[in-house]
Amino acid sequence: MQIGSARVSRGDFQELDPQVRAATDASCSISYQEEDFRKRTMNGLADAGKTGKHIGRRRALSPQQRTEVIECVENGQGSPAQFASLFRVSRSTVQRVIREHRAKVAG
Repeated sequence: MQIGSARVSRGDFQELDPQVRAATDASCSISYQEEDFRKRTMNGLADAGKTGKHIGRRRALSPQQRTEVIECVENGQGSPAQFASLFRVSRSTVQRVIREHRAKVAG
């Protein structure tokens, strides 16, 4: 069927223009590649979790630094702002460490 100068397909794949067929094949290939990428990523994350590796962003303060901040702030030896400056992190990071510690102790 002709409408103007464009050909309208009735769903028969063999009647499609070669460019349309190539685009359809390419989109199928891309979706397969995306699915394959997701599978490989999930398998890699699962393997990393099994071996005990940390997944995600690196912490701003090491466990030793966190302990030092908690002890000193709880004993009144400095303010969160002073320790933030000392360890070159934001004040909110130090406050979050203290808040998490206090929640853990209280709960």
